[in-house]
Amino acid sequence: SPSIPEYSGYFMSVDSHLLPPNTNKKIVRGSNGPSIMRVYPASDDGSSATLEWIMQTDLKGGLPKRVVQANMLTFFVNNMTRLRAYLAR
Repeated sequence: SPSIPEYSGYFMSVDSHLLPPNTNKKIVRGSNGPSIMRVYPASDDGSSATLEWIMQTDLKGGLPKRVVQANMLTFFVNNMTRLRAYLAR
């Protein structure tokens, strides 16, 4: 059977001076380092895939870990929902 390809993307965040409305400009929310996103087959027939996203992030401000984890989970689920909709078009 033919080999199913693996896709990888390496990226870095760029510094931006854009802030959400009503943000205190003296507060640094965090910084991101290099990241990798990799998609590879999770089954031999290509019917499912695994997404691996490794991020180097330094969050500032003392946010509770559970709040960050819950928001990241929501972000990833929404991201995959939008990706699936895009691919279906």
